[in-house]
Amino acid sequence: MSNSKKFYFKDNMVFVAPSNKKNKKYDVYDNQLNYITSFGAYGMPQYMDVIGHYSDLDHLNEDRKYSYYQRHKHDKNIYPYPSWFSNRYLWPN
Repeated sequence: MSNSKKFYFKDNMVFVAPSNKKNKKYDVYDNQLNYITSFGAYGMPQYMDVIGHYSDLDHLNEDRKYSYYQRHKHDKNIYPYPSWFSNRYLWPN
């Protein structure tokens, strides 16, 4: 995969891949291009990448998805935590 930046527009936000943060997949900006957060462990698989840049790492394993939800059950609904973004864009229901 090349290191050139790609921009994805979804839900009034801009997702940039790969992230500027060393171990993250995406950087998130609002529609005014204000930085919000970075999320997703770079190099690690996810259930399903809704954005699409890392869809080659999708595993679609329900048991792993359940384990992910158990680990992040306390912060997955707190915006703008990285878990909020991961929950919706890498580990969707």
